[in-house]
Amino acid sequence: MTTRTPQPSPRNPDPSICVALVHNNDQGRNSIIEPNIEDLCEFLGNTRAVEAIEASYQPDITPLSPELTLERKRMLQQVRRDWATYRGQDSETYDDPTWITSAEQRLGAIEMMLSDKHIRLWSRFLDSSCDFLLCFEDDAIFLHSSEQRLADVLKRAQADGAGANLYADLAGGFGLPSLGLERLFDRKEKDFVYFKKPVTNTTCSYLLNRPMVRDFAEILAYQPALRCLPADWLINKLLVEIERLGRRTVCFHMEPTVFEHGTAKGVWPSTIK
Repeated sequence: MTTRTPQPSPRNPDPSICVALVHNNDQGRNSIIEPNIEDLCEFLGNTRAVEAIEASYQPDITPLSPELTLERKRMLQQVRRDWATYRGQDSETYDDPTWITSAEQRLGAIEMMLSDKHIRLWSRFLDSSCDFLLCFEDDAIFLHSSEQRLADVLKRAQADGAGANLYADLAGGFGLPSLGLERLFDRKEKDFVYFKKPVTNTTCSYLLNRPMVRDFAEILAYQPALRCLPADWLINKLLVEIERLGRRTVCFHMEPTVFEHGTAKGVWPSTIK
């Protein structure tokens, strides 16, 4: 994807946006999503300053050590317990893990590389002057209605996110009923499903404002072990920590989604293997 520098501010500009792509140099996927992102940036650039960034580099995949794999397993169990409590549900009981498999060692390496790409994009966003971060993974599928619906999302995000941390899920992945969010449901306004606390679905496509990303970065600076978590569970944990900080937050998911989750829809095979 060609790096796009911020455009000159248009007259009466809307809040600026950084459009980010996480990918693995898969030419099949990139040949589809990169032109879509370029068109989206052109569309958004009519009313606001736009910057496009990407994160793709990763080292060769080397399975994690048994010790790190076991520690990740324990950490993820604790995060799952924290997440259940956060959602007002009973926490599952887990036996203390004492063994791991070679598949878990390899999967752990892949998951950590993906999380690292998201974190790198958060840092690059904070080094920019943009107001919002719109992040895509390379299996996001654009629809004919995506550009106009995204414009509606950004208007809502600007209004709702004033003075608050904002998280918006734009591509889904799992059906909302399967996420166990019943106790956090607040209301639905047309396509906007609001929650009492910020909650994730997947990391296929999401929108954050600067205060939210700033808190993400601060938490990670003082809890660096969280970088070992899979990307979706990393965001879950960060949202739990933000709640503990007492931040005012706004969260909505789009239903139907603005973009489609290509892996969940069976369009693309999973690269987490």
